[in-house]
Amino acid sequence: MKKYISLTLTIGLLLIVAVAPARAQSCIRLKAHIPFQFVVGGKTFPAGEYFVERIKRETIIQTLQIRPVNGGSGVFILASPAEVIGKAGMAKLIFHCYGDTRFLSLLQIDGKAMGLQLPKSSAERRLEREMRERSRDGVAEHRTLAIVLGR
Repeated sequence: MKKYISLTLTIGLLLIVAVAPARAQSCIRLKAHIPFQFVVGGKTFPAGEYFVERIKRETIIQTLQIRPVNGGSGVFILASPAEVIGKAGMAKLIFHCYGDTRFLSLLQIDGKAMGLQLPKSSAERRLEREMRERSRDGVAEHRTLAIVLGR
C-alpha cells in the first residue's frame, strides 16, 4: 500500500513539474467574442466567448489553443509566423469567409506587424477550389473578416 501511495505521489509531482513550464511559456492569452459559427483545426465551433492562447513558443512553429470560456472542449493548432498586411494595431482574429462558412486564418498580435498564420484545413482548401472552378477568371474570392480581441 505504501509503495502504491509513493508511486502515485511521484507521478503526480512529475505531472505538476511538467505542466508548470508549459503554462509559464504562455505569452499571449486573449479573449474573443465571436458572433458567428467558425471552423478551426477541422472542428466547427458555435458563436460565443473564446480564449485564444499561445501555449508553446520554443520553435518557429507555435502552438495555439482555442477554447470556449465556458470550459467546453477546444482545439490545439500549430501556427507559423506571418507578416500582417497594413498597420500594426490591436490584437485581432482574421477569418476567411466563403459564403456562410468562416475559417480562422490568422492571429494578429497587439502592436506588431507580425501574426500567427494557421494552416488551411482540407475543408477550406476544398471550398476554395470549388469557388475557383465556379469563377469566370479562375480566382477563388473570399471575404476577410476581423474580430478585435481583449485581454
